[in-house]
Amino acid sequence: FLDDDMEAHPRMLAEHARSHREGADVVLGHFPLHPESPAGFLSAGVKQWAEERGRQLSQRNGHLTLHDLMFGHASLKRDLFNDVGAFDTDFTKDGSFGDEDLDLGYRLQQRGARVVFNLYAISYQKYVVTPQQYLRQVHQTGHADVVFARKHPTENGIFYQHAWGETFGPHVWRGLARWSPVTVPLMAALRATALGRLRRAESESATRFFREIAAMEYWRGVVEAGGVPATSAVRVLTYHAVRDLGADPVLASYGVPPETFRAQMKMLKRF
Repeated sequence: FLDDDMEAHPRMLAEHARSHREGADVVLGHFPLHPESPAGFLSAGVKQWAEERGRQLSQRNGHLTLHDLMFGHASLKRDLFNDVGAFDTDFTKDGSFGDEDLDLGYRLQQRGARVVFNLYAISYQKYVVTPQQYLRQVHQTGHADVVFARKHPTENGIFYQHAWGETFGPHVWRGLARWSPVTVPLMAALRATALGRLRRAESESATRFFREIAAMEYWRGVVEAGGVPATSAVRVLTYHAVRDLGADPVLASYGVPPETFRAQMKMLKRF
């Protein structure tokens, strides 16, 4: 599988074949930025991310997480692809973007497939996504993450993988997105302001502001799709002692002072 913005290196197929001969069920390839990609902060970010991904996955010795399993450049045996049910088109109906590869990766992971990363299986990504398209994609990813979490309830942590915001955490944008009658006009104004700043100058402050708007768009997509699904799991917090034991150098770390305990309970009440 290759995304439509990929250009294969002449040895790409040979490297995939080599990894399969060595026992891989699924091979993930490397996709550095194509040198002909339009300049800009988005393509620069993709370049940095792809290089760091290549370094990290090369060092993990096959210990890949769910979020590493991207099929924009990957290969697997046809029988295995069919046996796990291929791609779930619910994620991409009506031209939507996001998570069909994550879902396939999850099912392969549950199947026990041996997934490897090959740094020398290279396809160059010609990244031509505009800021407007990027915001639309992260908005659709919010929708897709809700679909994914409903299908795989134990993987609710997916939402915090896509929070994006730098200055404000996910809870700020998630909270704003819930108050749609008030915030939809505000969000539209912020989005227009961010795009306007980028058109005038791709400064560090404009780029940072844009990333916050991307976080806002993501959480708006999550809320529109029904929000983070409730989980039936029960979280149990255990305390050795709700007391201030600071005077005892041995037991101090085993106690939680009452004022700290109250602050923790107030924080939990917000979620």
